[in-house]
Amino acid sequence: MSTGNVFRDDLKRSIGPEAGEYLDQIDGAIEGSPERFAVIKVGGEMAQGDYLDQLSGSVAHLSRLGYLPVLVHGGGPQINRILNERNIPEERIDGDRITSAAAMEGVESALKGVSSEIKNSLASQNILGTTMSRPFKAELKDEQKLGMVGTPTDIDIERIARIVRDGKIPIIACLGEVMVGGQLKSANINGDDAAAKLVEILEPEKFITLTKPGGVMDDSGRIIPNLTAKKADELIKSNIIKGGMEKKVSAVLALMGENGVREDGVITHPSFIIPELFTHEGAGTLITRDIAISRSDNMNGLDLKRTQELIEDAFGGHLREDYFSRLELDGHSIYITPQRYDGIGIVREVDGFNAHYMDKLAVTPGEQGRGIADQILELIASDTEASGGFFWRAAPEAVFMNKYESFADETHHVEGPDGREWTVFCKNMYGHQIPNAVTWAANKPITIERHPEDAPF
Repeated sequence: MSTGNVFRDDLKRSIGPEAGEYLDQIDGAIEGSPERFAVIKVGGEMAQGDYLDQLSGSVAHLSRLGYLPVLVHGGGPQINRILNERNIPEERIDGDRITSAAAMEGVESALKGVSSEIKNSLASQNILGTTMSRPFKAELKDEQKLGMVGTPTDIDIERIARIVRDGKIPIIACLGEVMVGGQLKSANINGDDAAAKLVEILEPEKFITLTKPGGVMDDSGRIIPNLTAKKADELIKSNIIKGGMEKKVSAVLALMGENGVREDGVITHPSFIIPELFTHEGAGTLITRDIAISRSDNMNGLDLKRTQELIEDAFGGHLREDYFSRLELDGHSIYITPQRYDGIGIVREVDGFNAHYMDKLAVTPGEQGRGIADQILELIASDTEASGGFFWRAAPEAVFMNKYESFADETHHVEGPDGREWTVFCKNMYGHQIPNAVTWAANKPITIERHPEDAPF
């Protein structure tokens, strides 16, 4: 795989340095095993019309970058059409389609047709695909109640690897083969179950589920950029995540369980795969394991060397030598990921204000976009709400600028005494405090010295 091709250079120019960080991260993770790049779950709705065109365009872009994902697909709408034509009614139990022998013929025909459609769409982008019919080994769930509905138990990973190493895209239908009465027969497998089993066995670097909304929605209809396992479970219990989306989210959560194989999973739109994979902000919902964040109101037990390395790595500069000694003179709170030291928030008290100032929010480059910053911001907001909220500033090119703008209640663009431009953000603050807070933040001395062409923080 070439790490310096023109398409990678174009991606870095269009997105910025963060794209290079993600390219390096993926390259290191899949070195020697290109088939482990990504599994993309394609529902039947996403395998037709404009959605399929958008998917093929995104896969072609990935191919030009040197990555070949594994596609696993369902075919609900397509199956419904064929069964309706054959006057076979749709019946379900707990989300599983009851599949008689006659229905199984229609299911298999529909899913093979979807595989062919995906293959032809990829070919229109000059991408070769290889279809895999009945790729899973399976066991029947409950033949008496459900008929030929299977639970996937295994899949031929070596065949998938050979396809990818031949420069082709594996196209995997959610069909399995089961032994019934001494004969191998086809089994209908739920698409999310099929994708989950494939991910469990292949252990890809990325797991992406495609949906029409492009992510998990909150109760106001907005996409949630980052979702922890705990928050996802709360939204399911409150019926905000429900129906087909609940099945997709639950499949990711199961893979992230106590003994799971995943750290995260992505739900996005087929046209947003590239920005979701190669930008910090993403373009869908990233579901992650719950991230442990500890709070301390002193520096006892804090590894200052690792803390300094974390801040300097995140900002790409050098922290003032007296930073921690000065910080100790003020009342302060430190929010940090204690095991990995890959995320930190530092909040200090300011004389004359009821509000607090967030002096630093730093996440190491390799972990940006995983929801650490969101969780730290939420914790600080919760802890400071009763005492007048908090405020902070950022330079125009700050990594979390879009996040700050959506999170803050107010933003103010100001110029410091040295002519540098800043944006000051306020959260849960009293109105009469804001003008003085903005002035204070604009005049605060810098604590990170960066390269001359970059603005300090």
